[in-house]
Amino acid sequence: MDGAAPRAGARPSSTDSKGGAVSNSAPAFQQARSMTPRGEGGRRLNVVSGGHNHIRDYVAAVLEEVTAPEGRRQVVLCARLKAMSKAISVSEVARRCAADEHGLLLRSSVALHGMREEGSDRRELPKIEITLQVQGPVQAAGSA
Repeated sequence: MDGAAPRAGARPSSTDSKGGAVSNSAPAFQQARSMTPRGEGGRRLNVVSGGHNHIRDYVAAVLEEVTAPEGRRQVVLCARLKAMSKAISVSEVARRCAADEHGLLLRSSVALHGMREEGSDRRELPKIEITLQVQGPVQAAGSA
């Protein structure tokens, strides 16, 4: 053993794909939101697995974007490897919350990248992008 015990309550350090240290001062969804452009294509949220990044935080970020008064109506969830299932869960929960709490209908589309790659780095290439787009208010089941 190293003899050095981690400090109580300290977040573990992580590295990026190049091996450099990544700051854990804010949850990943907040870091992703601060780094992504506010363009016409909507907001990109990078979903990561593990750590202190809970599904409810990502859902709150998605709902904040689609209900923003300035009219941004699209969010793109990006995830790799283990975080793919978390991104799918975030999109499903956000769709249900948008319908139940805000009366908005969110439509999702999914794009998978790197699933047919071969070679030594094939396990690091898979990526999912889930686009959530506001279609309008939820229609009542009885109205036609």
